[in-house]
Amino acid sequence: MASGFDTEAQKPYVADVASFFNDSLPVLLMFERYLTDPIDTKTRVTGWLPADDKIYKNNQNNSPVARQFLSGQLKPSATNRVKEFKTSYPYIQPPKANYNLYSTDTILVNGAVLSNFLYPPFTFYDVNEGKYIPFFADKWEIK
Repeated sequence: MASGFDTEAQKPYVADVASFFNDSLPVLLMFERYLTDPIDTKTRVTGWLPADDKIYKNNQNNSPVARQFLSGQLKPSATNRVKEFKTSYPYIQPPKANYNLYSTDTILVNGAVLSNFLYPPFTFYDVNEGKYIPFFADKWEIK
């Protein structure tokens, strides 16, 4: 292979290695995760935005479930007699967890999916629009 920092001299060798890798090695395709949980739109909770809504494109940063729930958009369905909102990840039902940051079963670390329910933010950052979207206020300013 070519050595040094001359990228033009390295291109034919890199192309050969890439072709060999693509043709000869068994590779499992990676996937991009958009939601941790499947959404049941009929039996327990109604009011979900359509699956192609841009809110779901930013889910690893700002939970679309939390945003819709906290805004009051999600409602218990007619068949949800107990009017409960449950999650399936990462907690067993009923949840065995606590708010002690230093315990092994704390819900405050490891990307807890419900942290936005615990500490609702004043704003969400929307990566689709590249700006902060007010949540609990119409506007704010820093003086």
